[in-house]
Amino acid sequence: MKLDSRKNGFSMVDALIAILVLSIGLVLYAKNWTANFGAKNSTHVRSIAATQVAEIGNVLLANISDLDRDTPRGQIISRMQQFSGRLEDHLNSFAGARGYECTSNGPRALGAPNSAIDLSQATLPRAWAQGAASCISIRPLPNLSTQTNGVWVHIEARWIDSHTRDNQTENVSVYTLVSPL
Repeated sequence: MKLDSRKNGFSMVDALIAILVLSIGLVLYAKNWTANFGAKNSTHVRSIAATQVAEIGNVLLANISDLDRDTPRGQIISRMQQFSGRLEDHLNSFAGARGYECTSNGPRALGAPNSAIDLSQATLPRAWAQGAASCISIRPLPNLSTQTNGVWVHIEARWIDSHTRDNQTENVSVYTLVSPL
C-alpha cells in the first residue's frame, strides 16, 4: 500500500507558507504597537512641558511675593522684566552642552543652517531621558492692562520632538497674570 504524504500531514511548502503568513502578521503587529507607543510618549512629554511651564509661572509669582498690593505697577513690571530675563537665560544656558542653541524660532542644532533644525549635524541626544532640545521664552507684557497692578506674562516652551523622524518642533504656551497677593 502506497502512502500519500499529503493525506498524512503538512508538506514542507505548507509549513513555509504558514511561517511566512505568521511573520508578516507579527511584523504588522509590532509596527502598530510602536506607533501607538510613540503617540502616548508624545502626549506624556507635552503633559510634562505644560506642568513645567506652569511651574515657571509660580516661580515668577514667588519673585514678587515680598511686594504688597499697593506697590506701583511700574515697579512690578521692572522687577518682572529683570527677573524673567535672568531666569530665561539660566534655563536656556544648558543648550550648548547638549548640542543645540536657543533661537527666536526655538531650538536649533549647533552647526545647522539658520533656517533648519537638522539633528543629523549635531550631537543632540535623541531621547528626553538624556536631555531634549528645549528652549524657554518668558515675555512680560506690560502693555496689556489688568484690573490689578500685576503684569501679564507669556511663557512658552519649545522643543524638538525627538521621537519623530522629521524632528518637528512642539510647543506649549501659557499666559499668566503675576500680581502681588
